[in-house]
Amino acid sequence: MTQDPRTPYARPQEAGAPREAGRPQDARPHGVGPLDPPAVPLVLTPPEPVAPVRAEQAAGLVPVEDAVREEMVRRGGGGGG
Repeated sequence: MTQDPRTPYARPQEAGAPREAGRPQDARPHGVGPLDPPAVPLVLTPPEPVAPVRAEQAAGLVPVEDAVREEMVRRGGGGGG
C-alpha cells in the first residue's frame, strides 16, 4: 500500500487494520503555508539609501567581485557603488 504524499511522516496503514481510537484525523495536513493566515502582517519597505564611503574609510573593506556586485544589483539588493 502506498503512502499518501501529502503526509510524508504518517505511518503506513495495514490493509484492513482499524484506525487508532481517540486520534481524530485532520481535515488537511499541518503547515501547508498560504492557507494559514499569518500571525503578524508582513509589511515590506524599500531599503534606505546608504551614503557613499570615503577612500580612507574603505581602506579596510574587502572588495566584492564584479559578478557578485552585478547579481546584487540584479536582485535589487543595491551594491551599485
